[in-house]
Amino acid sequence: MDLLILDDFGFRRLETKEAELFYTLVDERLGNGSTIVTSNRPPQDWINIFPDMVMGGAILDRLVSGAHKIIVTKGKSYRKERSSVRNRSLDTVVKKGYDEKRK
Repeated sequence: MDLLILDDFGFRRLETKEAELFYTLVDERLGNGSTIVTSNRPPQDWINIFPDMVMGGAILDRLVSGAHKIIVTKGKSYRKERSSVRNRSLDTVVKKGYDEKRK
């Protein structure tokens, strides 16, 4: 796989088995493909999601090896924007169905 996208990285703390599998994944990808990581946490907080600091350090070392860092701290949330459009559409459908039932 040429590109792996990790969305919402660091959303929750990893269990030991998850961290071990993640290490294997990152280690095998090192130098073999691109990885994009998105997170609501700043990179300096990522170490805290791992149950073992040594394993966490090894994983992060492999993730940042040759990495380009882009940090966006301001801007619109794509999900919030899509969610509000989806909710307005859902409200329209629900209201339309309710109005048709009242006829």
